[in-house]
Amino acid sequence: MGTSERKFQKSFGSVKKVKGARAYIYIGKDGEYDVIGSLNVHFKNHVSVAIYANHVTSD
Repeated sequence: MGTSERKFQKSFGSVKKVKGARAYIYIGKDGEYDVIGSLNVHFKNHVSVAIYANHVTSD
């Protein structure tokens, strides 16, 4: 908490803006497995106030 919006973008790359939040999404492979991960961050005055993470791995 308290990390700047700019630092998140520098660390996680491209971002999608969704209703006052920013979504950082990864879609790829880990060996033979498909991987989808998302980090959704809510900002207030350009500072993080809430973080939600999801991760799915499947074959």
